Amino acid sequence: MVKDYAEIILGFALVLCAAWLGFLSALNVRERRREIGILRALGFRSEHVAALVFARAAMMGLVGAALGFVLGTALSFHFGPELFKFTLKSMKPAYDLLAPSLIAAPLIAALAAFLPALVAVIQDPAVVLTEE
Repeated sequence: MVKDYAEIILGFALVLCAAWLGFLSALNVRERRREIGILRALGFRSEHVAALVFARAAMMGLVGAALGFVLGTALSFHFGPELFKFTLKSMKPAYDLLAPSLIAAPLIAALAAFLPALVAVIQDPAVVLTEE
């Protein structure tokens, strides 16, 4: 039963984090409209602009996965002995989950940034640069 609940909570957390990363990417694109317009006016192609948005999102995912692993492991060793007295001797860091996390998190973050990247790409540099 606990495993079923954990899977539901994990799925919900994954969707929530992806939505949050998409929101942060959208804010980044919105705040940098002028910079994106200048880059496009200087000759940067749409692929370059999209790559910048995806790269930023992927870096946020990578840093988040690494920090999450370190903080999660530290918190589990700090609070774990008190919460799980019967399984204390079997507690160890889940290093087998680190590599998949460091791969999956940037991919999920980049997928979450798809719509903001699309918005950044379709902006007309002439319109953006004439806005005050």
